[in-house]
Amino acid sequence: MKQKTRSQKSTVLSQYFSEIRGYPLLTKEEEQALARSIQAGDRKALDDLVKSNLSFVAKVASEYRSLGMPFEDLLNEGNLGLIQAAQRFDPTKDNKFISYAIWWIRKAILKALSEKAHVVRMPYSQIKKIKEIRRAERSLQREHGRKPTREEISDHLERPVEKIDRVLRHGVHE
Repeated sequence: MKQKTRSQKSTVLSQYFSEIRGYPLLTKEEEQALARSIQAGDRKALDDLVKSNLSFVAKVASEYRSLGMPFEDLLNEGNLGLIQAAQRFDPTKDNKFISYAIWWIRKAILKALSEKAHVVRMPYSQIKKIKEIRRAERSLQREHGRKPTREEISDHLERPVEKIDRVLRHGVHE
């Protein structure tokens, strides 16, 4: 099968984002009604609940872009997590669906990263630690206008420099 060029991938992603922007966000009551229908076996309700939350998958997937997996694959894995959340959502609880679904989306993405994105399999707990360090680096860089030192990252995360170094030494480097 022929590989898509970067331009073709960009066009496909643009079309995808354009399409998902067209799906309306739902109220909590609409989500609960759809969830009841899903429990009764209504496939269209599942489709509607999933489609209305695809933009959240894109937002979460974008947080994991630099961890060694193509963005399109992150979206696919996040979408699988969203579907699983929609199938398991309990409409009797007083929660917004996305509050529940975010956990399933992240879990699916992190599981895929730990299994597929590395030559050597890395536990997703390790990936989460790396992501936390990278997030702290970006936050401190915005705050100070320069790349933060290891000590600043250590202070920010309230962890010893040695632990941060150990995580990064065995982790993914951008």
